Amino acid sequence: MIQSYEAKCLVQPNTINNVYQVNENFVLLWTFKNTGSTAWPLDTMFIQSNGDKDMGATPFVMPKSVQPGEEIEISVEFTAPKEAGQYRSFFRFTYKDGIEFGQKTWVIFNVQG
Repeated sequence: MIQSYEAKCLVQPNTINNVYQVNENFVLLWTFKNTGSTAWPLDTMFIQSNGDKDMGATPFVMPKSVQPGEEIEISVEFTAPKEAGQYRSFFRFTYKDGIEFGQKTWVIFNVQG
């Protein structure tokens, strides 16, 4: 039986008007709450699940198990793509062999060269 975990996004970065330079490094922050009744497993990661794949997003590895009712701030390091344009991607929590859980979140930003 696969364990069910729950996560709710409390704070999501508002990036729709953000403009980054080609190859610029930056960090975006989210705040999530474990809204379930079970602690998240130690191998939980916050990863890019789909969207534009050349966004340079580094997966966030949980430093500890997140307990029910606990909030955690997630920071993801990005490197802006090498080409100017608008980029969009979605992020989810995952554990084990890519089993996803929690609320899907997204970022949209622009890159100028």
